[in-house]
Amino acid sequence: VRAPAYPADGHHPLLPLFAAAGRGDTAAARRGLDTLRAFRRGNRPGDYSIEGSFLEAWLQTDLGDAAGAAAFLDLSLNALPTLRTELLDQVPQAAGLVRAMTLRADLAQRLGDQVTARHWAEAVVALWSSADPVLQSTVSRMRALAATRG
Repeated sequence: VRAPAYPADGHHPLLPLFAAAGRGDTAAARRGLDTLRAFRRGNRPGDYSIEGSFLEAWLQTDLGDAAGAAAFLDLSLNALPTLRTELLDQVPQAAGLVRAMTLRADLAQRLGDQVTARHWAEAVVALWSSADPVLQSTVSRMRALAATRG
């Protein structure tokens, strides 16, 4: 298993990609995502943090590729048993997991996949139903999405 390549300055490799997207340079952001994914080709989804996978999918969504972001998130979310053990021991990872589930539910709804939207929305509600008040708007939105039939 190869560790992700981080620049010598210690910054996460997604930071320049978000900056490029923020400047409107979507081509550079897409090239950066392609480079990151090429580097990891052949590795398991569980070799990388769910927080990082969530951020990549978020960026991909922001770049206009909801279907690609959904497929990318599915790699990690469908491989939960392979994710690193610190997933539940570290707050950013645990929060990243539920944020990834929330994004996946939203993407499924956007793409017209109500079954998948309900599945991940129900998971968010189960995990965050008694979360801090600041998260309750997300829980309410996911609860409504989980109740949708179609």
